[in-house]
Amino acid sequence: MANEFDVHAAAPAGPGRPARPRAVTLLDDEVRAAFLAEWDSVQTGFVADPRRAAEAAEQLVDKLADSVIDRIDAIRSGVTAPVVRRQDQRPAAADPLDDGAAAGGLEQERERLLRCREAFHLLIDS
Repeated sequence: MANEFDVHAAAPAGPGRPARPRAVTLLDDEVRAAFLAEWDSVQTGFVADPRRAAEAAEQLVDKLADSVIDRIDAIRSGVTAPVVRRQDQRPAAADPLDDGAAAGGLEQERERLLRCREAFHLLIDS
């Protein structure tokens, strides 16, 4: 089964480049919007009850951190999952890494590296 890290974006420009646009994010738009709405509510509540607002802010940060940690765990699992060879791919002739074992050869290692590149840039640009 393919995962989100089997879809690779174009190579980035040189050093100091801005974050790369991507379909994969640490928080999807709906989840991010919900956290932002809850944050607005916490800030608004500060005037009426500062202690409760501060407690709610701490709880919200904990919940947000847990969401990001869960997503990072999913990213880690996604890049270490076995590479699924698409049906339209044919094994490369004279693949120097293909020893006949189930591990797969040069194309599989390239796919592993591309998955890691996507995950690396997602994490570094977030």
